[in-house]
Amino acid sequence: MRVSLLCPPVSAVGPASPPRHWPLYALLVAAALRERGFDVAFDDAHRRAPDPAAAARGVVAAGAEAALVFAADYNRRVPLDSLGPHLDALRAVAPDLPVLLSGRHSPDEARRLRAALPQATAVSVGEPEAAALAFLTGDGPGALRGDEPAAPAGLTATPASPAWDLARPGAYGLNPHQSRGAEVFPVLASRGCPYGCFYCEVRSQAAYAARAPDDVVAEVRLLMDRWGARSFFVADPMFALHRPAALEFAAKLAPLGVRWSAMTRTDRVDPTLLAAMAASGCWSLIFGVESLNPDAQSAMHKRLDVETVGPAIRAARAAGIEVIASAMVGLPGDTPAGVERTVQGLIDLEPDFAQFFEVRVPAEHAVQGGRVAAVPGDRFSFDGGHYIGDAFDGPDHVRRLTQAAYRRFYLRPGYVKTRLRAVRARPREELRRGLQGARIVVDRALGGAR
Repeated sequence: MRVSLLCPPVSAVGPASPPRHWPLYALLVAAALRERGFDVAFDDAHRRAPDPAAAARGVVAAGAEAALVFAADYNRRVPLDSLGPHLDALRAVAPDLPVLLSGRHSPDEARRLRAALPQATAVSVGEPEAAALAFLTGDGPGALRGDEPAAPAGLTATPASPAWDLARPGAYGLNPHQSRGAEVFPVLASRGCPYGCFYCEVRSQAAYAARAPDDVVAEVRLLMDRWGARSFFVADPMFALHRPAALEFAAKLAPLGVRWSAMTRTDRVDPTLLAAMAASGCWSLIFGVESLNPDAQSAMHKRLDVETVGPAIRAARAAGIEVIASAMVGLPGDTPAGVERTVQGLIDLEPDFAQFFEVRVPAEHAVQGGRVAAVPGDRFSFDGGHYIGDAFDGPDHVRRLTQAAYRRFYLRPGYVKTRLRAVRARPREELRRGLQGARIVVDRALGGAR
């Protein structure tokens, strides 16, 4: 059976700038389908000008007997104003083609998509690989076809590695603070997360599952051989959940001479682990801090002890690892004063970079301490009502606080001097990186946080 996988662009109005992330889940779905004997065609339309009719003709030209249209992928979410025209165009040229809105969706998100986009035959629920197989074979949970409840698909169909032969190196690039110029290839060492952060899409997963370090290192070697890859992003929702596995991974990666980065929590690392990671090529870590307000930590169910933030940032920097601190503005349980505490706290702790996100969480993720608010739409937002903290006046208030956070953190004379010193130390790597980053900071500090 021939199956066409289509990744619509995240912008319905024009080509997106280089997407931050590869279509990692779509490539995993492609690999899972191939393992089951399906013939796969693949089209990542994320970078080109939106042309739903051309994309639909491509599906027909591929001889597809079914189509998977990705409404979401790793750190990508396609808005309705892009999904709708692509589905309409498919129905115009192939009215009877089975079409699954693919991606990782919780049951609530799947029902919302099903109601908004009836042109699709079904919507995937849970893990995208297993959900795609359930849709195509009729075997197992994971495909919401009508109004009936749908159980999420689990991790039963996860392949050894994505279908890397379908990818296009050179088409993707992380934000400047996550890259020093080299093409960054993502690898997954684990799926899922045992923490219950209310805002996180990982909550739709059925379970946490880790790959053996040997298997992850083998995938790194494959990417090195196929594409000449030298820089990697361990795209786990949370690296180093299990310390022994993280140490083993670092030890086995060290002989390869690669650079890599990851995301983790400040309560999952220690000086010994960080030193081992740095020795194996780890040069950058994203710490999901979100807030230094304990009330916000409790309300969002993150369960992070804010007293671990300072020691982790200092230990990582002492090991020679750049630190990106990630925070959120508008959290339930937080307040404007709490946001100020977080921004000032991060300034005092001196991570290399900070990123501040407006809380844009679908209303069905409600927790105590927040309310549904109508958020002005843009090409990167969820559709419909959003959920923000009770203490904030509304979405415009959250945006102003986010803009102010960027200004306060980045437009300090001391911080600018620090980045200039980095440019002098590594001019070839840092100059272009700094100019790209400055453009983003100015946009987010003066325009609109994205």
